[in-house]
Amino acid sequence: MLTHLDLGELLPEWRGWTLSRDGKLYFEAWKKGWEPGELAGLPYKLALIRTLERQTATLQAELARRIAECEAAEQRCAFYRRQCQLEARYGLMFSRLR
Repeated sequence: MLTHLDLGELLPEWRGWTLSRDGKLYFEAWKKGWEPGELAGLPYKLALIRTLERQTATLQAELARRIAECEAAEQRCAFYRRQCQLEARYGLMFSRLR
């Protein structure tokens, strides 16, 4: 009675893969086997992963852009703060001269 089929015997590229009697595909490095439905869903999962990777890259670029905008705004704020402080000092000096 056949308990499993070593796919490496059929094609060398499939060395380490076995098809078990329970209908699952096993790889020697993993204990969990894959059912046909799981294998059929792999292209959809791969497409989802690619889509999420693109969205992540887009969001990371947007975040970097926004961080740069915030840093520029903080620099402008610091400049105007210094300007206001200087004007306040000089204004106080000029008011004492009168």
